[in-house]
Amino acid sequence: MTATGYPLERRSGRPWKPIAVAVALLVVALGSARLALEAADVSGRIPPDVVVDGIEIGGLSRDEARRVLSAHAQEAVRRPITVTGPQVAVRTSGARLGARARIDRALEEAGLRGLAPWDWLDGGGERVLPLEYDLDARRIRALAARLGGAVAPIDAAVEVGPAGVAVRPARAGRAVDVSALRSALRTLPATVRVATPANPSPPDQQ
Repeated sequence: MTATGYPLERRSGRPWKPIAVAVALLVVALGSARLALEAADVSGRIPPDVVVDGIEIGGLSRDEARRVLSAHAQEAVRRPITVTGPQVAVRTSGARLGARARIDRALEEAGLRGLAPWDWLDGGGERVLPLEYDLDARRIRALAARLGGAVAPIDAAVEVGPAGVAVRPARAGRAVDVSALRSALRTLPATVRVATPANPSPPDQQ
């Protein structure tokens, strides 16, 4: 009863139940993730169901995974890459671009996959990771130049001629964006298409 004599209103249901269930699931997930992390630390192996650039490395030791990915990268850098630019298409390869596989970074990320609580909450499953490559900056700039379509910028000017005075408007320069080209090639895809945006980043910033 309240002070006014009216009975207290009973709240229907038990709203705390969904919260309790969610907390319990989170605790289980955290515990499972911790056990998996400890198991990975003890065994020194990559968690199961991890795929890097199409290569299954789950369950392998880091040394085994490194050897497997190194062999895969040696083949990958020899595969042809067709880069289509504004004027021409250039056939190249990772080897010609000085590609160096970032295997240690891939293994570092692979070792963490499946250990986060959200990886367990979503039911697990295969984890697919890319294998990225560092590319030679000088060779990427040379490739960008070969693709064509570059237009030098023109400043505005006042021109005096027989017909009188004329104002020549400025024109923005256009060239292949070297940074965008490098990013597009970072995983050595089979084909890449690039455009020539106006006012790309200056070469010394790429």
